[in-house]
Amino acid sequence: MERLKEVISTVAMKGGTGKTTTVITLAGALMQCNKNLRILVIDLDSQGNISTLLGWNQQAGKRTIYEALRDKNSLPIYETNIKSESGKGGVFLVPFHPLLSSVEIELSRSMQPKVVLRKCFGKAIDDNTSQSLPDDITEAFDYILLDCPPALNDITFNAMSVSDSVIIPVQAERLAMDGLVVAMDAFQEFKEELKPDMKLKGILFTMLNERTSATKSLSKIITDNYKDQVLDVRIHRCTKVVEAQAMGLDLYDYAPSCTTAQDYLQLAKKIINDNKKGKK
Repeated sequence: MERLKEVISTVAMKGGTGKTTTVITLAGALMQCNKNLRILVIDLDSQGNISTLLGWNQQAGKRTIYEALRDKNSLPIYETNIKSESGKGGVFLVPFHPLLSSVEIELSRSMQPKVVLRKCFGKAIDDNTSQSLPDDITEAFDYILLDCPPALNDITFNAMSVSDSVIIPVQAERLAMDGLVVAMDAFQEFKEELKPDMKLKGILFTMLNERTSATKSLSKIITDNYKDQVLDVRIHRCTKVVEAQAMGLDLYDYAPSCTTAQDYLQLAKKIINDNKKGKK
């Protein structure tokens, strides 16, 4: 029985937009909403930050997203440090590999280099967990979150090829606005040419400090330009996020009542409610 509700990519043109923090904190927030959910995080960023934060330890012989894309084969699934007390849910990981950035050469040899990941999704999963997951990825997980590289390349396009929707995080800063325009254009072009049913979940303001006049001014400009494409949920800046990450802790174990944790919890509830209503 299919349990997969939504596949969401987080796409940005540059680093420092809160992209990785969005993926890992949203995964934790979804777990707060329902401890029995199974969330799969796929780390497509060669920096591997999200794999590190989820407790991944690279060892010889362990397959990663690199081997899956290179060989057009099954996705290797591992457990993470975000677990469910019930033993029925948790956050799972398809980890990065330091050579991930070089996989573009392998992708270029494919007839359709932008949709190789779609073939991997069609394979029986490579289950390296203790939960005896179903072979079919749509039966194994409730939500799949993809952390893309900070660039619009074939790896990012592969992520979009399997996604139901896309989140574009943005800071209310002048340079971030240029990247937003490029990301939005790329999303629209990919949607029109290769994935017409893909939705824009929304532009997500991250690391906001709304006490400054510059932030207020730039966030208004973006909201005025993109209107209903901007998510109502806004993620505010909070030092607890950096502290939790430094200690390798889930934000919801470290500081569940902090502003950022509550903001992402609001986003998780919106995603779950939208799916209950049959929306993507």
